[in-house]
Amino acid sequence: MTTSPRSSLRERRSRGAVQGVAVLAFAVLVAGCTFAPPKPWEKGELARPAMQFDADRLEARNQEHVYQSKEAVSGGYGVGGGGCGCN
Repeated sequence: MTTSPRSSLRERRSRGAVQGVAVLAFAVLVAGCTFAPPKPWEKGELARPAMQFDADRLEARNQEHVYQSKEAVSGGYGVGGGGCGCN
């Protein structure tokens, strides 16, 4: 079973086109990725100190306990405001 030169040429072109499309798709996917973490000013609202996780949970719990004792309140530890603009 012999293949003609034309069919061999078509197969190579077809294979090359598929490889080209695959490389292009990979390049587009990689171009959308970033390797540097976002800077604090790029995070917007997440950069506020009130939005950060506590590094030491025990220390945060103790501070919350002292706050509740001083203010005679319980719960609601966080940022005030309900979205109505009357903070």
